Amino acid sequence: MSTSNAPPDFTALGSPATIIEFLYYAVNSILFYRGVYESEDFRAVNKYEQDLVLIRDGEVTQFLDKFFKQVEEWLGQKLIHRVILVIVSKDTGKTLERWVFNLEPHDGPVNLDKIQHKIQATLKQLKATIPIFPDIKEPTVFNLLAVQKDDPQSSNVPTREKWVDAHAHGIPAEIRDQTAMRGFNTSDAKVDINVVYTDQ
Repeated sequence: MSTSNAPPDFTALGSPATIIEFLYYAVNSILFYRGVYESEDFRAVNKYEQDLVLIRDGEVTQFLDKFFKQVEEWLGQKLIHRVILVIVSKDTGKTLERWVFNLEPHDGPVNLDKIQHKIQATLKQLKATIPIFPDIKEPTVFNLLAVQKDDPQSSNVPTREKWVDAHAHGIPAEIRDQTAMRGFNTSDAKVDINVVYTDQ
């Protein structure tokens, strides 16, 4: 497991690797633009012909590396279909935002140019959309959840040490709003994004 500030080396072809690379940069961007960490805690990188950010903190990087390495394994086994990034009030534990990534790996041929273009457009849209959400005016923390399929297609069910029930971090209907964002869909992978957030 890497503990450097660089993203994990997910360079192998195939839809799990495509999805993981996208999620890694998307999650870092959300943590930056939603102010979960101070701006000086990030470093700038150029990826997909645009400026993106990656967290500098070694412990956070280690957590992300470990999480996404496991998610890549589960995607390859067709065990999960969703990853959720939750942003939570540090003081009250109240869930403020749920970023839901619906994941659908495909078995079609890989077209790297098309995939790169789709991911580039999705990350640009993500950065452009974030300012529409209400400002978060309190200290926050985050967590990442992987959601198991109801009928996983693999008999290789995760061990109890790796798979535990987690708080769903739901937001009550009376205080929430939501928006759907354009994801990407290629022969290699499909990702849809839905954001549920506190609107009060």
